[in-house]
Amino acid sequence: MPWQPLMTQLPPPHAVHQPLPVPAPTAIDLFNKGVALLQNGQREKARALFRSLAALVPDFGWSHLALGQMALDEGMTDKAVTSLAVALRTGCGDAVIRLVTVTTRLCQEGRPGEAERAVRALDVAAIPETATGPLASALADMGALWHLRGQLHRAMCWMRRALALSPGDTRIWGNLAASLKVQGLLDDAERACRHSLALDPLNDSTHVNLLQTLEHQPDLSETALFEAHAAWGRLYQAQAAGRLPPPGISRIPGRRLRIGYVALNFAGGPRRLFLTHLLEHRDREAFETICYSADPAEASPPPPLRDAAEQWRTTAGLSDEALVALIRADEIDILVDLDGHSNGNRLRAFALKPAPVQVSWIGYFHTTGLPAMDAIFMDAAMVRPGEEGRFVERVIRLPYSRFCYKAPDCAGAVAPPPSVRRGAVTFGSFNLIAKLNPRVIRVWSRVLQAVPASRLLLKSINLSDPVVCHRLEEAFAVHGIGRDRLELRGPSSHAAMFEEYGDVDIALDPFPFTGGITSCEALWMGLPIVTMPGERPVSRQTAGLLDILGLNGLIARDEDEYVRIAAALASDSERLLALRTGLRPRMAASPLCDSAGMIGRVEATYRMLWQDRCARSEARASALRLAAMAPDQACMALLERTRTHLQNGQSTAALSCGRAALACAPQHLAAMINQGTLLMQGQRPVEAALWLRRVVALDPAVWQAQAALLRVLAEAGQHSAAVEAAHAAMRRCPELLLWDRDALVAVFNAAVALYRRGDARTALAALEMVGQAAPDLAQLKKALCACHHMLGQQAIQAGDLGTGRHHYGAALQIDPAIAELHAAMAGLEVKERPYAAARHSLRAWELEPGNAVIYSGAWQLMNKIGSDFSSLEELSADLARQWSYAAQIGVGNALRQAGRADEAQAAYRMAACLCPSYPFTYTRLGCLYAVTGRHEEADRCFERVGHIGSPTREEAIRLSPAFLERLDGAGVSHPGTVEMRDTPIPDGIDHILFSSGDAAYITKFAFSLVNSINQNHPHPAVLHIHAINPDARSDAEIARIKNGFPRIQIVYSFEKTDIEPFGDEKKTYFACARFLILPCLLQMYDKPILMLDMDLLLLRDPSPLRDMVGKADFAAVGGSMMEIWNEMWADVVYIQPGRRSVDFFDFAARYMLHFLVTGRSRWFLDQIALFVARHRQQPDEKRAEIHILPSSIHKMEMVVLSDGSIRGGDDAFFWSVHASLPTSAQQITSPQFQSYCKSTPLGEPS
Repeated sequence: MPWQPLMTQLPPPHAVHQPLPVPAPTAIDLFNKGVALLQNGQREKARALFRSLAALVPDFGWSHLALGQMALDEGMTDKAVTSLAVALRTGCGDAVIRLVTVTTRLCQEGRPGEAERAVRALDVAAIPETATGPLASALADMGALWHLRGQLHRAMCWMRRALALSPGDTRIWGNLAASLKVQGLLDDAERACRHSLALDPLNDSTHVNLLQTLEHQPDLSETALFEAHAAWGRLYQAQAAGRLPPPGISRIPGRRLRIGYVALNFAGGPRRLFLTHLLEHRDREAFETICYSADPAEASPPPPLRDAAEQWRTTAGLSDEALVALIRADEIDILVDLDGHSNGNRLRAFALKPAPVQVSWIGYFHTTGLPAMDAIFMDAAMVRPGEEGRFVERVIRLPYSRFCYKAPDCAGAVAPPPSVRRGAVTFGSFNLIAKLNPRVIRVWSRVLQAVPASRLLLKSINLSDPVVCHRLEEAFAVHGIGRDRLELRGPSSHAAMFEEYGDVDIALDPFPFTGGITSCEALWMGLPIVTMPGERPVSRQTAGLLDILGLNGLIARDEDEYVRIAAALASDSERLLALRTGLRPRMAASPLCDSAGMIGRVEATYRMLWQDRCARSEARASALRLAAMAPDQACMALLERTRTHLQNGQSTAALSCGRAALACAPQHLAAMINQGTLLMQGQRPVEAALWLRRVVALDPAVWQAQAALLRVLAEAGQHSAAVEAAHAAMRRCPELLLWDRDALVAVFNAAVALYRRGDARTALAALEMVGQAAPDLAQLKKALCACHHMLGQQAIQAGDLGTGRHHYGAALQIDPAIAELHAAMAGLEVKERPYAAARHSLRAWELEPGNAVIYSGAWQLMNKIGSDFSSLEELSADLARQWSYAAQIGVGNALRQAGRADEAQAAYRMAACLCPSYPFTYTRLGCLYAVTGRHEEADRCFERVGHIGSPTREEAIRLSPAFLERLDGAGVSHPGTVEMRDTPIPDGIDHILFSSGDAAYITKFAFSLVNSINQNHPHPAVLHIHAINPDARSDAEIARIKNGFPRIQIVYSFEKTDIEPFGDEKKTYFACARFLILPCLLQMYDKPILMLDMDLLLLRDPSPLRDMVGKADFAAVGGSMMEIWNEMWADVVYIQPGRRSVDFFDFAARYMLHFLVTGRSRWFLDQIALFVARHRQQPDEKRAEIHILPSSIHKMEMVVLSDGSIRGGDDAFFWSVHASLPTSAQQITSPQFQSYCKSTPLGEPS
C-alpha cells in the first residue's frame, strides 16, 4: 500500500533577540551586540560576531544556537545541524526544539539521511515535553521516507522510536502496520492495525491496512474475511445514514447513460491499462464517460489518457459531501469504483449513494462490504456458483474474465528460455514479498528440491532492503535451500522488469494471494505459471487466466500436485520452448486481450443494471397507485401485469408481481395458481407445490390447480407424490388428463422415473392411467412392457414363478415383438415346460438374429433339450405330442446320447425340413458328422451356420482332408515378436509349470496362482509366465512375484503383438497365444509341461497327474461330446516331451493362426484346434496318444466348510477362480481364498 504522509507544519523560527544572563560578562556583551545587529538586518556582521564569540568561548552555547538558527532561517540545514548539535552539547536546552524543526524540514525535502544526523544529535539530550509531539512526527516522517525508498527495516526502527515518544498516535501505528505487511510480517501487522483502530475506530487508512493484511493471511477462513469487510461496511454505512437524500432517477431504460469512474489516479497501474485500451472502444452514442481522479494533474490529462473520457474531474481536497454533490451535479447514472479497499479510496462517498447504480470493479478482489454498492464485477473463475453469499453486493460474472490486458510499449520481444544457456531451469516470481507466506516458501522449496540444479529468482520492490533479503534467505534455509539457489532483485523500471522475465523459465504463483497483472505480464513474456487456487476469489486470479488460455494442466489441486506440475514442466524442455514461443500469440488471440469485446460486454451489463434499476423504481411508483385500489381490484391488476412481464420474457418481474398480487388478496385462487405456476417456471418446484396444495385444499374442483400440482411434483422429482396427486385429481375430474396434455406427459415422465428407481408397481398403475386418456401416446407400450418385465423379474427373484409368468405374458400381449421378453419367458419356462421355453427362445432369436446373447441362449437351449428324458419310450410318447422343431432337436439329442447316431441324424434332418433357416440344426448335424468321421459333410453344415446367423464359432471349424493337408504344409509365422527373459537351465525338477495372459490378466490373477503353487507344490518349482503386450503394471507385478516367492523360479517371456485387427475377438487371441509358443517351449525344456489357465488355483501336489497320464503324449480334461469344442478343455493340459506331442501342438498352432490372420477367430478356437488335431487323418505311428482326464480334477465351484476352509472334492487338483467369482460370494470372502490374494505371500508350507 502507498504510504500515508505524516508531515507536520514547520513551526515559525524562534528569534534570538533577548539578552541572556550568562556567567562571562564579555561573552554576554558580545552576544547581545550580535542580537542587536540581527534586529537591524545586519546578518553578516552578526554572523561574524557569533563565530568570533564561539571561537573565543567554545562552551558558550548561545553563540552556537544563534548560528544554527541563522542557518536554519537561510535554509542551510547542514550547517544548522552542526551548530545546533554543538549548542546542545554545551547545555543549551533551546537547541532541542530547533533540531526537531531541522529534522522536520529535511523530511519535507526528502532527505532522510541528513534528518537522521539531526536526530542522532538529539540522542544526548533530554527531550522536553513540549518537543515530544513534534519530534515523534519528525521520526515518523523519516520512517515514511525510508519506507518509500524500500528500506523497510530502517523505516520500522524510526517508527518504533516515534511510538516510544507518542504511543497514542494512530497514524504512526497505521504506518507501522503497513510496513510490517509489505514485509510479510502479517501477524505483527494485524496486531498493529487493531491497536490503531482501538485508538481511532474510524481511521480509514488503518481499516484499509487491516483488510489487506487479512487478505494475505493464509489461514484465515473465508467466513472471517467476509465478516471483516461486512463489519467495515456496516460501520461506514451507519455513519452515512440520513446525511443526504437519495439520488433521483430518470426511468428511461434505453436512453444514453452517463458512466462515472472514480479512482485515486488513472495514469498508473491496472487503471491505466484499463482506460487507455478499453475505453477507446466504448460506444460513445450510448454512453458518456466522466472520470473522477484524486490526482490534481489529471484534471486535464494528456492524450491518449484524455481520450478515454468525455470529461475529467479532480477530487483532490474534496470532502465526501462535496464529491457527492459534484457527481450528482454531473447526473451520473452508474458510478464505478476502481479502487476498492486501496489507499485513498472514496468508498465513504459511495456510502452516501451519489448515483442510482454503483459498481465496484478492477481495483479490488473481494466484497467492499458496503450495502450502498449495488454490484461487483467478477468472473466465473473467481466466484464459483453458490459463493454469492460471500459478497454484500450483487455478483455480476463477466464472461471470460474481469481482466482485459494490453501490454505496455516497453514490453519487448520474448527472450529464449534461460535454461538453454544455463543448462538448468530457473523458477521465478515477481510478486510482492507480502504474498510469500511460510506455506508458499515451503512448497517452493519442495519444487527446488524436486528439480536438481534449479534456481529461484525473486524480484520485488521490497528486496532492496538487505534485512528483508536476509530474512527471506533464512526462511528458505529452514527447508534446506541455500543462498546459492536464490537470486533476489530489487525494484527497477517497468521496461527493465520486462527484460528480466528473460531470466526466468517458469513462473511460480504464490497462494492464497495469487498474481493478477503480474501473472498477465509473465504470460505475455512467454512464462508458464504454476498456480494453486483456493477458497478465496483472489486465490483464483491466475487459474482463471490459465483456463482461458487452455492451460488447465498448470493448475494444481494441492501442494503435491503443485510440485509435480512444476517438476514435470522443468523436465520437458520441448514443452517449455513451445510455451515460450506460443503463449504471446495465444494470449493475444484470446478474450484476455479483446478490448472491444470486453467493453461491449461491460456496457451490455451496464444497460442490464440500469434496466433493473428502472424496473425497481417503476415498481415503487406502481405500488403507490395500487395502494389506492380495492384488494381484489389491485390483485387482478397485478395478475394482468404478471402476464405482460411473462410475454416480454421478464420472469423475475413477473414473480415479483405475483407476490404482490397475493399480498393484496392472500386467498385469491387465481393469484395462488399464478404464483405456483411462476415458481414452477422458475425452477422452484417445492415452493410451487406449497401454493398449489393450498388451492386444492381450498377448492378441490379447480382442475387447473390439480394439473399444475401434479406437473410441479413430477418436475421436483417427487414422482410418487405426483402419481398420487394424479389419482386424486382423476377421481374429482376424470377428464383431467384429456384436458391438460402437459399434465398427462408429467404423469408419464413420473412413471418412467419411478420405473428407473425400481418402483415398477407404482409406475405401472400410472401408465395404465395414462393409457386410458391417451392409448396412442408414443413410448407408452414400451414403458408398459418394461414395467411388466421388471415386475416379472422381481416376482421370480422372490420365488413367485406364477406372478412372474403373468407379468411376462401381459407384456407379450401388449407387444409380442420384444425379443428380450421372449428370452426372459424362455428362462422362466425352461425347467417345467422346455418346449414352450424353446418356442420363446427361438422367437427371440427370430426377432433379433444379430443379438449374440439371445443367440447363445437359444443355442444352449437347443443343446440341452431332450437330455432330461428318462427313457426312449418316454421320448417317443413326447414326440407324438410335440410334432415341432424343438421336439425334433430334443429327439436327436436324446438319441445321440444313447449312441444311436443314425436315428439322431434323421431327427436332426426332420428339424431342418421344418425350419430350414434355423442355424441350430446344422450345428447339431455338423458336430455329429465330425465325431463320426464325415468331415466334408460336417464342413458344409458349419458353413451353412455361418451364412444363416451372426458370426459364430462354427465359422472357425474346417475338417475336410484337403484343407488340413494345406495346413500341414504351411509355415508358422507368429503375428508378433516374442522375447525370452531369465531363461534357466532347470536342474532337479521333473516338470515345468506354464501359464499365459495379457497385462490385465497377469495383474489380476498371477499373484494368486503363484501363491497357491508356493503353498501346494513341492519345491523347487519352475513357472514359465508368458505375457501378451505387458505394461508397467504387469511388469511390476512380475517383479513383486519374483521378490515374494524366492523358492519358485520364474521364467518370463513376452510378446508385442498388434491385437487391434482381432476386434471383438481379442480374448480369443489371448487364449491361443500360449499354444503358439508351446511347441517352442517343449523343445527348449525337453521336460513335461503342465499348462494352466492363469485364473486357476493349485489345491494339491500335481505329481499324481503323471501317473494318470501314463505313457500318453498329453492329457486334457474331457467335456461334453455334444459340441466338438468341448471335447477337450484347454484350462489344464499336461504334455510329455516328444516328437508326436510337438507335431500335434505345432499343427494346432497352425490351425489357430489360419483363423486368427484371416479374420475368422472365434471364442473356443483353441479347443476347436485341439479337436481337429486329434481327429485329422494320420498314420498310427504319428498319431499322438491322448488321455482324457476326469472333469472332477478341475472344479468350478468349491464348498466352504464351517471352519472357513474350502474343498473341491477328494480328486480336485484345481479351482477356477474366475469361474467362481460370479457364482458364490462365500468363496470370495473365505479366509483361504483371500490368502491367495493378499499383498504378501503366506509362509512356506510345512
